[in-house]
Amino acid sequence: MPRIIARFKGVTLLLGISLMMRCSGNGSDAITIRRGDSIVVAIELFASAEHRYPDSLPELMPRYLKSLPSPGPVYQYWRLWRPVPGDTAYFKLQEGARRRGLSLDSILPVWELTACADAVTTCSRSLYRSSRNPIWIYEN
Repeated sequence: MPRIIARFKGVTLLLGISLMMRCSGNGSDAITIRRGDSIVVAIELFASAEHRYPDSLPELMPRYLKSLPSPGPVYQYWRLWRPVPGDTAYFKLQEGARRRGLSLDSILPVWELTACADAVTTCSRSLYRSSRNPIWIYEN
């Protein structure tokens, strides 16, 4: 019995360390996450006051953000993505949700904030979070 408990504790410890490393990435990711969280707060304050979400990050300045913080040492720029009604992909999602009896809000985030490491619009290496998930996710 003590062997099983020791093995369970070991697995739990390894899993915990692995998750901490996965979520924190490295020290520079912590900087990016802290700065991103300030942008997220500004996005939600904007939505609360304006009764809509911003279409771009510059809309947050200067009332909700004094200036747009840089994403940190590893990332080059922030990208705010919003679903655009009328867009083909949006229309397909909307139709699929209707067929299943779901509201589009139940499956689609209202916004997604991404810190991008490359200078192109594909944002190949990134750290992001959305309105539907309060956890920052690293994607390589």
